[in-house]
Amino acid sequence: MTNWLFQDRGFVPIPRTMIRAGSLSLAVLLTIAAVNLGSAQNSPPGSAAGQRPMEEPTSASRSADPASLPGQLRDVAQSSFLQNVLLILLTAAIIGLAVPHIKAGMDLRYLREQKRHKDELSRQSKLVEQKMKLLNRYGDSLWQFHYVFIKATYDFTFGADGAKSDELKREYEKAVWSALLDFRRTISGAIYLVTESHYRHLLDLFDELIRKEADLALRMQTRTRFSGDDWRNYHENVSRELSTRFDEEILFLAHELRLNA
Repeated sequence: MTNWLFQDRGFVPIPRTMIRAGSLSLAVLLTIAAVNLGSAQNSPPGSAAGQRPMEEPTSASRSADPASLPGQLRDVAQSSFLQNVLLILLTAAIIGLAVPHIKAGMDLRYLREQKRHKDELSRQSKLVEQKMKLLNRYGDSLWQFHYVFIKATYDFTFGADGAKSDELKREYEKAVWSALLDFRRTISGAIYLVTESHYRHLLDLFDELIRKEADLALRMQTRTRFSGDDWRNYHENVSRELSTRFDEEILFLAHELRLNA
C-alpha cells in the first residue's frame, strides 16, 4: 500500500515513492560528483579532472600513429556520454525534489482558498437566515396588531353595548398592548440588520401605532357620542388604511434587507 505524506495535517497526499525517487537521484548525482572530485584531486597539478596534463607538442606526438585515433574518439564519446548522463540525473533530481514541494504548496494555497470561500458562504447563509426570520416576525407582529385593532372596531360597530362593551374593551386593551410589545421587541432585533435611517423609520411606525391605539381607546371611552354609522365608517377606513400601510411596510423592509425578487 502506498504511504502518504501530510495526510494528517490537511495537506493533499503525496506518494512517498515520488520523494524516494528524488532522493535516490540526488544520491546518485552526489556519488558521481564525488568520483569526479577524487579524480581531479589525484590528477597531476595543472590538469583538470578527467583531462590529461598539457604537454609540449613534440615531433613524436605530431607524428603519432594514426591507429590510435579510434581510441581517442572513444574517449571523447565516453566523456560526452557521462556528461549527458550527469545532466539527466541532475534534471531527475530537481524534478524529484522540487516538483512535489511546489505541488504541496499550491495544493495548500488551494485548500486555504476553498476554506475561506466555504466560510464566507456559511456566513452569508446565516445572515440571510437571520434576515428571513426578522422579516417573518415583523410581518406576524404587524398583522397581529391589525387583527386585534380591527376586531375591536368591528365589535364596537356591530352590537357592543352595556356590560359587553366593557368586557370587549378590557380584552382589547390586554391584547393590543401585548401586540405592541411584540412589535417593539421585533424592531429592536433589527438594529444589527438594517441601516440607522430605516431603524428610525421602524421606531416612527411604532409611535404611529401607539397613537392609533390611543385614538381608539378614546373612542371607546366616549362611544356613546358616536352613532352606528360613525363607527362603521371608522372601522372600514382604518381597516383599509392599516392593511395598505402594513403591506407597504413589509415590502419596504424586504427591500431594505435585499430579500425581495
